[in-house]
Amino acid sequence: MRTPLIVIAGIGLLCIGIVWAEDARAAESSPAPAFHSMSGSYFVAIDLDGSPVGLPASIPIQSLLGLHRGSFQRGTVTAADITDFGGVAGFAGFDGSGHGAWRRTGYREVTLRYIALTFDAAGAPSGTQTIRAVIDIQQGAGNGVATVEQFALGEDPLTGSPLFTLSATVAVRRIGVN
Repeated sequence: MRTPLIVIAGIGLLCIGIVWAEDARAAESSPAPAFHSMSGSYFVAIDLDGSPVGLPASIPIQSLLGLHRGSFQRGTVTAADITDFGGVAGFAGFDGSGHGAWRRTGYREVTLRYIALTFDAAGAPSGTQTIRAVIDIQQGAGNGVATVEQFALGEDPLTGSPLFTLSATVAVRRIGVN
């Protein structure tokens, strides 16, 4: 009686071992979603439509964007661009570095929002900007859309009404070490 029971148990363990090994091999060969693969540093080319406020319809702006890892599918954002030092013709002032948050909203998509302090040409505080973007990133590069909202000094950039809103398209490339 024991021999058939041992044989059945042995066959059962062998089947479990084969299934487990096959699952492990399949898991190694198929890439799992890399939930933190979006974090990193990016070079960003922005094409800003300034026409709603009397500026050119296409204003090229270069920016640096940092998506810093936080919890499971979200984190913090830091950003700096050439307007931080008044580097764009037509802008009467400049802004500071941006700080905010990002979260993963799709397999390759991130949504972010950050706020930057703004200053007039003399360096006096003039308000804040809120930048919101949705970017699709694949293999270290991607494209997306963004909005830039300008708020008056003293207006809450999280809940207030902007003075104006501009739209932009963005192209990002991950900065890596070669």
